Amino acid sequence: MLLRLFHFMAHHGLKLSATTEHRIEQALPSLAVTPLEAPNCGFTCRKTLVQPHAGEALRAMHSLRLLTLLLPELKPIDRWWGGISTIDSRSTSTRSSRLKVCTA
Repeated sequence: MLLRLFHFMAHHGLKLSATTEHRIEQALPSLAVTPLEAPNCGFTCRKTLVQPHAGEALRAMHSLRLLTLLLPELKPIDRWWGGISTIDSRSTSTRSSRLKVCTA
């Protein structure tokens, strides 16, 4: 259900409310103990990546620490990145356009 929420965001370009973000943060410990099943996760993630607003959904997943929970392979990259949370708008739009090119 949680991944479908981010898929919906990626498709429609919607943002999470503060209440929803708070509830997701509360659910993180239980998700760490019982992770999502890999087949469902992979299928939904692939569908999400090709949506028009995938970049925004991925950034939301990252800011909620959900992305590294679902894809532990990203933890070294996240540590290397140093948790930088501010990116200028020019590099953000460049990354978004690259994402569209890669998924087209």
